[in-house]
Amino acid sequence: MSKVFFITGAGSGIGRVTARELLLKGYRVFLTDYNDAFLEDTCTVHLPSIIPEDRQGNFQWAQMNVCDQGQVTNAIERCVQAFGGIDILVNSLACPFSSFPLDAVSNYTLGIFS
Repeated sequence: MSKVFFITGAGSGIGRVTARELLLKGYRVFLTDYNDAFLEDTCTVHLPSIIPEDRQGNFQWAQMNVCDQGQVTNAIERCVQAFGGIDILVNSLACPFSSFPLDAVSNYTLGIFS
């Protein structure tokens, strides 16, 4: 069974390219992004046009704001349900630190993968 990657910021840029390359290598990938339009384009147009048909079942996705505990919990639960767990977290979200409240990173969020 291949490793499961959970990627934030997978709707565009480095996150999107990382997801694509991992899928082409046969890994299972759960994609998340704050921007639902970018994520939907990645998962319904871009990836299906590149990933071989026999690997189309190797990815799932959910819109997720990393500062929203409910959305994070939902995305993790969906990933675990789809793939049985998470092996590797790839944090590829773009967030200017000047606008990111550090106190938004709760003990809950920090403890999810421990």
